[in-house]
Amino acid sequence: MGHFGGFASQYRDEATRPKILEHIVKMVDLSERCEADVILLATNEKEMPFNEYVDTYVEGLRMPADYADERGIVLALEHVGSYKPSTLEKLVRAINHDAVKVYLDIGNCLWQGEDPVEQARNMGDIVAQLHIKGMRDTTLAQMPLVEVRKALEGRGYRGRGCLEIPSGTTNNDPLKEALAILRRAGY
Repeated sequence: MGHFGGFASQYRDEATRPKILEHIVKMVDLSERCEADVILLATNEKEMPFNEYVDTYVEGLRMPADYADERGIVLALEHVGSYKPSTLEKLVRAINHDAVKVYLDIGNCLWQGEDPVEQARNMGDIVAQLHIKGMRDTTLAQMPLVEVRKALEGRGYRGRGCLEIPSGTTNNDPLKEALAILRRAGY
């Protein structure tokens, strides 16, 4: 759900935030019908300090998280845009709900100047799913894929990864190339 970003700051008015929460519930229903178990909620709060919006998330996500939990679905918050992975970890730990976890994006870690291996070590216990890609001048093959995998496994992560494949790879078969890279890294 890309329009979730800015949940506390962008959707401050009391008329819009409940609509976003309704959309989450509808996504839970759709996910259940599709037998999916993770919903990605793109998360980005760039206008306010953490302490000014954390309660909005804790209180706002309680109902849809309970609803998702009853259906075996996880709401996975992904750090996007200027939102730092370390701040997302802090947010998810503050929410403290079994159905609210992290969608760790190793490329976005680099985008925000944070080490994806360190983030995997720090939050591997609250990761619902892994987003695998390179970023900027760092190709997928240059990413610390083995180290990320081992860090997550060390924290008990046994979930899936989602591969984001760029176009224009060297051999013009991006899926084949990406799968070969991942297999060499033990994925």
